[in-house]
Amino acid sequence: MDHGTDFSLTIDDVPMNFRTHGHGQGYLDVGGLIPDVIRRIDYRKGPYRADVGDFALVGIAQLTTVDRFDAPYISAEVGSFDWKRIGAGGSIKAGGGDLLAAAEFKTYDGPWELPEAHASCLRLRKIHPRHRLGRAARQPVDL
Repeated sequence: MDHGTDFSLTIDDVPMNFRTHGHGQGYLDVGGLIPDVIRRIDYRKGPYRADVGDFALVGIAQLTTVDRFDAPYISAEVGSFDWKRIGAGGSIKAGGGDLLAAAEFKTYDGPWELPEAHASCLRLRKIHPRHRLGRAARQPVDL
């Protein structure tokens, strides 16, 4: 694989592969994904899946995020090479649905002679309506 151009990824049915990117068509970057919000991962292997697009030559992963947290959470991790991570999230009822928010801050130096000094801050906000039309109700109708 070259930067994920042969492996497709969707998160909540949104394609994550970049159609145009300096690293090549189909570039896939999962650095912005907060692992705490993943509810389910479905895999389909290739060699070719026309129904999921150009970048699924070897396969696809379809990630589904949580719609709400049962309770607010906070987690912290430390590790080698100055690995530090703190994550937090929660949900509230808002309007006719649920409002979910999660965030993560992490640092990492890597095992290199020159420190990498990587730091990132990620945020996710998601609104999930309690009452949705089913998939069948959204299908086109032939008249």
